[in-house]
Amino acid sequence: ESIGFPIADSFAEMQEHERRVYLSCGDSSVTDLPVSSVDAVITDPPFFDNVHYSELADFFHVWQRHILGQMEGGAGRCTTRSVAEVQNGDAAVFTDRLSSVLKEAHRVLKNEGLLVFTYHHSRQDGWRAVLDAIMRAGFRLTATQPIKAEMSVAIPKQSAKEPIDLDIIMVCRKRGRLKPH
Repeated sequence: ESIGFPIADSFAEMQEHERRVYLSCGDSSVTDLPVSSVDAVITDPPFFDNVHYSELADFFHVWQRHILGQMEGGAGRCTTRSVAEVQNGDAAVFTDRLSSVLKEAHRVLKNEGLLVFTYHHSRQDGWRAVLDAIMRAGFRLTATQPIKAEMSVAIPKQSAKEPIDLDIIMVCRKRGRLKPH
């Protein structure tokens, strides 16, 4: 179904032609968005060592590359994986890459803007990596809300040593921008 609005190919085009929709696919640690131009960043970062979404995407890429042809990600590529993807089994690498994405979110967010995302992991090192990335990027965690996670019959849950049943919605604000209660 159509979005119903013309889609801009860049942020500048969106502003110049007063378009309402700009979709971008690429490295989230480097965007063409101006400083302090966004009210909210809402995202869902990858696990650092559990479900490798790019590997799952390769299953479908076998067919998609024939449809996409010579476009980026098309017939010339045999995988959707990238050496620069955030997801990484090494906690230090994952933290650095997630921090880079969150730093870009910090750059484009207005001073009163919100960073909101969900996360769950059954091990402390997963949570430690996310908290470290939040802090490195200049954010403070200001609110959390647990919500029911995927069904208990999901394959990742069955294979986990200590499965977790909750996702946590996290709300962050720029450090130094918090109003005292």
